[in-house]
Amino acid sequence: RSPTLSLEARYYTDPEIYEREKSALLARTWLFAGHVSDVENTGDYFTFEICGQNLFAIRDGEGAVRVFHNVCMHRAHELLNGEGSTKLIACPYHAWSYELDGRLRRAPNQSKVEGFDASRICLTEVRSELFCGFLFVNLDPDAEDLADYLGTLPQHIGCYDFPNLVTTRRKVWDVACNWKIYLENQRESYHIPAV
Repeated sequence: RSPTLSLEARYYTDPEIYEREKSALLARTWLFAGHVSDVENTGDYFTFEICGQNLFAIRDGEGAVRVFHNVCMHRAHELLNGEGSTKLIACPYHAWSYELDGRLRRAPNQSKVEGFDASRICLTEVRSELFCGFLFVNLDPDAEDLADYLGTLPQHIGCYDFPNLVTTRRKVWDVACNWKIYLENQRESYHIPAV
């Protein structure tokens, strides 16, 4: 019999290893962010965090779902909180306002600033794609397309009606553990009889 192999304890506890995992793995892969039912109508949005990056997803006026860094281009103040619906993305700090597609609509006193070109200012968009009604994001702008990343998965789940699902309630837990512990517990059922 061969012994059970597992990672050394430091891979679950060392902050330096976690920082390397965030930059080398988690920030460069497709991660689930939400479902299209969370942004069903124009202006619907929800905020979330990935790898320490504060983000929001929003349905723009053309019907596209977009994901942006949740910071104003002026002084990096947080733009949106929680979830809701809006006609305009407005910064509560200096009142810069953005269209739902991220373009700057107006900055107070912009006409008094020589050379100010509002058409060159836009919120920073994050790569996002929809698959079966699920929204995925990738912080790496050079990442492979989601379809390539998913491989043959679409062939195996095509019979399910995921796009027509609706979020009826959301519960968020902050779990005080390394992400690998949480993932390992979700992927195996060895502990269920004991629990």
